[in-house]
Amino acid sequence: MKKLKTALLITAATATLFACSTSKNTVKYDGMLSTEELEMLNYPLADTVLKYSAEGYKDWELTNEMDLLGEEISANLKNQATVLQMGQGVLISFDRGQMYNSGQYHMSDEMKSSVQDLIFNLKENPNTYAVVFGRTDAIGSTEFNDNLGYMRAAVVANHMRNMGVEKDRLFVESYGEKYPDFFNFYTSGRDRNRRVDVLVIPSNEMRLEPAR
Repeated sequence: MKKLKTALLITAATATLFACSTSKNTVKYDGMLSTEELEMLNYPLADTVLKYSAEGYKDWELTNEMDLLGEEISANLKNQATVLQMGQGVLISFDRGQMYNSGQYHMSDEMKSSVQDLIFNLKENPNTYAVVFGRTDAIGSTEFNDNLGYMRAAVVANHMRNMGVEKDRLFVESYGEKYPDFFNFYTSGRDRNRRVDVLVIPSNEMRLEPAR
């Protein structure tokens, strides 16, 4: 995880991968996406998974393990987030409801409740990392939104740490207004672009273990 920011702020601190719509239909968790299929996606979070993926038989083994974890997270979060398994990673996109007001980084009560459910799964699976990506709508400057995205990610990561997830497992990044999954032209689209995504990937130990 050398290229990911590890600093967590102490004091203040995607929807679907395949469509840009304003629909609020539930995305059904529908099983395993292989590393080979992941390589064909033009999606930045897919690139993050591939960057840290093991190869050979270990790839198959970890992909299966993360598929099972994705099912567990999806069942636990129910309709609070979109959950997609992506090769050796699980993406949790908190894109349901209004998670953030425009320009704000403090978590709403709805967001805290959803993150708390994910924390349960992270504690149950200690051999994983969680990369928190802050995202914004397109209101304001690019620089402002980059900083806002980082603050959103840092606040969520700090909350996870305060609730017992080891800080060495937590990483934060900002996408800001880049790569919107919903149309910023519509209010409903802006609401869903203001969020965090959490990418759960195997720890270094899991990737380096000999394949069984």
